[in-house]
Amino acid sequence: EQWVKGLRRLERRRIISRSQTPRISLIAPKLFRNFKTLSSELLAGLTVAIVVLPSAVAYGNATGLGAASGLYSAIFLGFCGALFGSTPTLISGPAGSLVLPTAAVVLNFKEPHVVGAIIITTGILQLAFGALRLGGALSFVPSIVISAFVTGLGILIVCMQLPALLGFATKANVVASLGVLPYCIAHANVFATAIGLGTLGVLLKWPSSWLPGIPKSLLALILSAAAAAAFSSRGIV
Repeated sequence: EQWVKGLRRLERRRIISRSQTPRISLIAPKLFRNFKTLSSELLAGLTVAIVVLPSAVAYGNATGLGAASGLYSAIFLGFCGALFGSTPTLISGPAGSLVLPTAAVVLNFKEPHVVGAIIITTGILQLAFGALRLGGALSFVPSIVISAFVTGLGILIVCMQLPALLGFATKANVVASLGVLPYCIAHANVFATAIGLGTLGVLLKWPSSWLPGIPKSLLALILSAAAAAAFSSRGIV
């Protein structure tokens, strides 16, 4: 029964893809053909940038490559998605599902050229899968499996970031992170922990009526960055 549902979903996707706007190419760009909506496009781009900025910084830090890598990924992915995407409503950016594999590569292979080669190879494989239209294979995967996969990733990311919350460097895997957790708790950096908990408080408890025009994630990023800069002399980087 699950296979039949997968085939039906795949067929519906094929019908929808045929009716979508043709892909944009660098040779005959259609991106700015209709200048009447340019102001709306700029506003939409600014809105997406504000929403993506906190997650890009967080994913970059979580992988061990730094916040700048997350920003560069968001910029280049958005650029390529606008030019080659199959739909004008496509949003491209750093994905949480790639945080743990990237972090494992960075922590196990210290050489920048090795890390870069692995990441480039991954990108080439993704392009090949897209060219072969293998994305439809996910239609045969039950939704509960995908949901469990994403939930498990979230739990693993949280576990690996617990030492960072207490002011220590992240470890190579979840077992190592949980193994050093008692030591981190006993020798926690009070300022780093306060900033981390304050950031979580802003994300979870900030009243929606206060500064409603600013996303909570962006506000948490701004406040935590300002606090980290103010207490940089206390061992906070």
